[in-house]
Amino acid sequence: MATIIKVDGTMEEITIDKQNSLEQMQKIVGGYIEVVPVAGGKTLVVNEEGLLQQLPINYKASALYNCTIVGNVILCTLEELEDEEEGE
Repeated sequence: MATIIKVDGTMEEITIDKQNSLEQMQKIVGGYIEVVPVAGGKTLVVNEEGLLQQLPINYKASALYNCTIVGNVILCTLEELEDEEEGE
């Protein structure tokens, strides 16, 4: 289960839809995505152009990465991002 970390500090559990994952993640972060590895085998999915768009700082995500992260982000594992080949 992935977690959206919003700029207002709230968090929301989601399931990444394998069929529409790119569109789903772009909608959540508000643009093109960038995948950033963080400690503990986790990954942050962030808005690639967030700094250029002057999105607000996401203090919770920034604390996880120990760097300034802006906008809403998705915290998940790499396995949750990979395509699953079911039944093959």
